[in-house]
Amino acid sequence: MLMREILKKLKKEPKTLEKLSKEVKTSSKEVIEALKSLKHMQLVYYEADSWHLTEKGLDVAKRMKN
Repeated sequence: MLMREILKKLKKEPKTLEKLSKEVKTSSKEVIEALKSLKHMQLVYYEADSWHLTEKGLDVAKRMKN
């Protein structure tokens, strides 16, 4: 569930860890674990202090139901 929320938030724009944890109302530690899983699945990457969706991640985020 947390990974879905993160994908939805990143679909709009790249975000820092702090912004993500505030927006999904979850601790940074839990968000980091979810981001590690998403990175392992090649759905997100980290660049210039922000998390971004890969092309694959964007495709998954677009296909998710609200």
